[in-house]
Amino acid sequence: MEKKKDAFVEALENAKAVIEDGDAMEADVVEADQQLLRAADALIKKGDKTSLQKLVDSTADYKKENYLSAGWNTFEAALDAAKKVLADESATQEDVDKAKEVLTSAMTALRYKSRQVRTGRDHWKSKSNGSDRIQHRKCCTVQCGSC
Repeated sequence: MEKKKDAFVEALENAKAVIEDGDAMEADVVEADQQLLRAADALIKKGDKTSLQKLVDSTADYKKENYLSAGWNTFEAALDAAKKVLADESATQEDVDKAKEVLTSAMTALRYKSRQVRTGRDHWKSKSNGSDRIQHRKCCTVQCGSC
């Protein structure tokens, strides 16, 4: 980073010298301007957004009706923030990492809405998060292997 800073300071001094030179040619001004812009761009390390883009893409099938509202609202805010970072041409790696961290946290905090369906006498299957679990009542008389 120190080399980049030195290159910027040098380009800035060169640009100042060209401005002060009353006999500077247009080509000299354009070259000094371009050097200064390249040096300034080099100072700003733009973030690698690849992993953030993949994370955002992985949420394409998420549907609000499948999740509890408290978790969904947090997730939606994190997703919107991540999309803003992706659209920001000058986003730094720190910006990208923070957006990824916040979105990942919001995704893991999401909770599926649970629904129960009756499967037999006094047996209830709880469907949540793709896993099925049989819940039995105390009076279970059906031989299910779990009682």
